[in-house]
Amino acid sequence: MTFMSKGVSLGCRRTCMSSSFYSTMLSKIHINAMRPTQMNCIPTSHQHVPSTSSNGLQSSTPCNRSGIHSFRYHDTACAVKNGDVQYTMTASNEYQVYSQAMNCILAGKKFQTIHKSLDSQGIWSKDVFHSFNCWLLMKEPLVDQSVTRNRWYNLKEDWLFGAIEAMYMTRSAFASELRLQRETFKSTILANSNNLSTLHAFPPSFFPMAQLVFQEMIKQCTHNSQPAASRVVWEKIKESGMLMNQVTISTLLKTLQSADISEKYAQEIAMYSDCLYEPTKTSLILRIEGLLKEGKTDLAEEVAEHSNHSIPLQTYTEILKQQCRVNAVFLALSLFKRMQRKWGSKLKAEVYLSIISTLAANGCLRNDSQPIEGAGAIGYKHTSGPEIFDEIVGQMSKYHYSIPSNSAIDLYNAFTKEFNVSSDYMNPDSTNVSSSIVPKLASPAQPNELVLGRVTLGKTTGICPVTNTKQRLVLLDEDERNQIRDDLLQLAEEAYTKTNGRSSKDKKERASIELRKFADWLDEKRTDRPYTSIVDGANVAFHMRSLSNDKFNYHQIKAVVEALKANGEHPLVVIPSKFTKPSFLVSNRYRQRLHEDEKQILNDLKESDTCFIVPPICEDDLYCITAVLNISEDDDSMNWLGRKPSLITNDLMLDHLRKLRKSTFSRMYTCHAVRFKFNSFSEKVGCTNVQFTPANYFVEEIQGIDCSVNNGNKTWFFPVSGWKKHDRLVVKIFK
Repeated sequence: MTFMSKGVSLGCRRTCMSSSFYSTMLSKIHINAMRPTQMNCIPTSHQHVPSTSSNGLQSSTPCNRSGIHSFRYHDTACAVKNGDVQYTMTASNEYQVYSQAMNCILAGKKFQTIHKSLDSQGIWSKDVFHSFNCWLLMKEPLVDQSVTRNRWYNLKEDWLFGAIEAMYMTRSAFASELRLQRETFKSTILANSNNLSTLHAFPPSFFPMAQLVFQEMIKQCTHNSQPAASRVVWEKIKESGMLMNQVTISTLLKTLQSADISEKYAQEIAMYSDCLYEPTKTSLILRIEGLLKEGKTDLAEEVAEHSNHSIPLQTYTEILKQQCRVNAVFLALSLFKRMQRKWGSKLKAEVYLSIISTLAANGCLRNDSQPIEGAGAIGYKHTSGPEIFDEIVGQMSKYHYSIPSNSAIDLYNAFTKEFNVSSDYMNPDSTNVSSSIVPKLASPAQPNELVLGRVTLGKTTGICPVTNTKQRLVLLDEDERNQIRDDLLQLAEEAYTKTNGRSSKDKKERASIELRKFADWLDEKRTDRPYTSIVDGANVAFHMRSLSNDKFNYHQIKAVVEALKANGEHPLVVIPSKFTKPSFLVSNRYRQRLHEDEKQILNDLKESDTCFIVPPICEDDLYCITAVLNISEDDDSMNWLGRKPSLITNDLMLDHLRKLRKSTFSRMYTCHAVRFKFNSFSEKVGCTNVQFTPANYFVEEIQGIDCSVNNGNKTWFFPVSGWKKHDRLVVKIFK
């Protein structure tokens, strides 16, 4: 179609001046008008910029240069009509920004040079130039707003609600409407010749030049983050029926989106782009959002599914949430299953909980509920009742370990809508504002009763006082262990590269080779006398370092080792080789020299086979994790500190948690990490009198446990962000 031309023909007759001339000439214009410190206007004595007259047009009057320095603006003025927000193009705040910027563009030396060049060739007379300037700087719309508004409203309806197959018909209609708008604009300019100029014919170069000026304006608005002027530009484009290239329209949409513009503006520009060119990712998302606002969830999903662009997960999540809000159960289940297959672990906990809440609110989780028609055909093993609840939550527990507090409240409200929840055993806890809406359960559940609320698990037993179920210690299987081992080897090489910069492949691999040697050494020790506690030497030695002047304190390591041995432990202290030298840098300002008593402590550790010196090229934390991984057994064996072997450290190892697989590493770390503190301190030996905090007796993650109360289904426990450490949201649906 001719209206999609990439040139500057723009639906009107070409002039003898080529488009490349306009592009070349205007590309030389460097507009600094919107930069307060770099004004590029001609001198005040020679500068004449149109000013507003009583009829809304502009007259040529001198411009005060100092008045063009500020471009701050406030929210756009608007009025509500028939439920739709109508933005006024003449709002003084945004028009002022626009007019100041446009004044400098038109009065700039380089634009004047273009004008003189066009005038010398007989293309632009003074009347044409005056008419062009007057329209650009008009405060009030030239074309009747009702004509423009009705035309764009009808087009937007066709674009928003039309089927995918009808897009080409919409484009054809759009092209026709724009041609009519251009003709209306031309005739209006000529009819207002007494105000604008004495034009007798519409200049064919009018649109190409306006297009180039607006391109520069939009570019400068984007560069200077001034979207107010861009809104006026868009109104000018609409009333003139002008065709802009796709790059400019995309830039305009991006500029206005950054200012959090109204849905009306965003959808209009997206429609303009879609109907002239191929739909973009941004325009499709805006169309989907518009459909969701109108409640057209099925059409919104159709647009997303048939798009040639990769629609982001967030947009699909909004579609799913809207389907849940309108209780479209099957549509929500179907979309959820496709999202699982496409994004898997990237789905947020809120997505799972939206589905569960919808099923609960619609009575689909009751034991006597009817099967959801078609659920089996789209991949669900169960089609209703507690079983489909177990199925979805089980999938969720693979990727998520807690749920947000607001989601816990939503889930509670959804269940209470369709289930009769007894209040006999409820004791609301008002001490925590975020969880006060979810009642705290205080006594054992009754037969045939939905268990739903907040419970506090036994700190050392993990037993729920309501269902009498015990939280389990989830162990790593062999595949998970091997995966962590492989990740640790890779991290060892990455840590070496980060510390030593670029190096040869052989040197880089040396870090992983040394870590493998350490693992083999541990395997040999297991056959003799296995270690039961791994001590993070650096973390212990630097504990309360501010009290000991940043000193690496061997006496603190000795205190921890002696405390462990006194309780029957066989500890292994992991120490970086740097701190075993006679002297070493602790910081940029301090070099520490080991005293004789500190050297003796180190020698005693070596002689008793109680320490391992990490090679200088390696990360000591990785050796601590490797030791725990290699020594731990495949059973629930516990000692007084928790799961064997214990990892004595106050380091949360968050940097490693981000790099390793969160599920497996977090599960391993929480069951082995033992925190410590010293109850006394002296300047000579540092901290002494060690106190240990045992590791968790159960993992902090979503767990489903078979319940013996009334032959019930699984009891699910959800850690909730913002709740106390041992508090859980408990859900048990009776059979």
